[in-house]
Amino acid sequence: MENTRSRKQSHPTASSQSRTRRRAKADYYDYSLVAVIVLLTCFGLIMLYSTSSYTAQINYGSDMYFFKKQTIISIACIIMALIISKINYRILNRFATALYVAALVLMALVKTPLGQSSHGAQRWLNLGPVQFQPAELAKIAVIVCLPYMIVHMGKKVRTLKGCMVLALMGGGLALAAYVFTDNLSTAIIIFCITAGLIFVAHPDLKIFVILAGVGIALIIMGIVFLNATASVDGSGSFRLRRIMVWLHPEEYADSWGYQTIQALYAIGSGGLFGRGLGNSIQKLG
Repeated sequence: MENTRSRKQSHPTASSQSRTRRRAKADYYDYSLVAVIVLLTCFGLIMLYSTSSYTAQINYGSDMYFFKKQTIISIACIIMALIISKINYRILNRFATALYVAALVLMALVKTPLGQSSHGAQRWLNLGPVQFQPAELAKIAVIVCLPYMIVHMGKKVRTLKGCMVLALMGGGLALAAYVFTDNLSTAIIIFCITAGLIFVAHPDLKIFVILAGVGIALIIMGIVFLNATASVDGSGSFRLRRIMVWLHPEEYADSWGYQTIQALYAIGSGGLFGRGLGNSIQKLG
């Protein structure tokens, strides 16, 4: 009787300890990640001040003009990020399909009169007081939708059909970003997110190594071919022009290659670690 009573008394204690461990695990907060974000933001602000102080003093009468403006934005964004981090992200599972459809519809609306052009590209959507790039919503949609599908597919993710379904879903958003908003960089990002999620979910590493090797080989062959046959002046594609300028920036130092040449000047002047904080020459005009 005494042994039975002692077991009954010890059982609630073990159960409460288990609940406490689960609660502690659920309440875990990654303060290290927050610290890294704050440090990177501070470093960026210091570099911004070092770069812009001279121009700000000449044009606005205050060397802190750009620094103050960006500091306010950075603090507001960090506070917003901390608030959002407290929200249970699993609630997004309920809106996975809606987010995917909304991203497609909003990107398609860019081709309508609601689309707005800026800097030679029509990628923005003008909805009265709100103006934004719907392709950015597509990044969130693929991050929410594909993991939702992976969890529900279970072991089917390992099959070729499962991988193709995931690739088509993510690739559809990437294709829409390119076709509707003419934003190749965002399309590549969405496609890479899709490939990364499939890579994490799929147990076979060998397939991805082979695909990565083939992709790298094709990129190298394409660059070699462009370097031998194409020219910047004869190219009607600004994307092809960017590649050619990247290959030969010195030939276009006063036009398309200006930014690349300035970066090379800075590296050549200061080396890998720079000339020191505040000692830059390029920012002086």
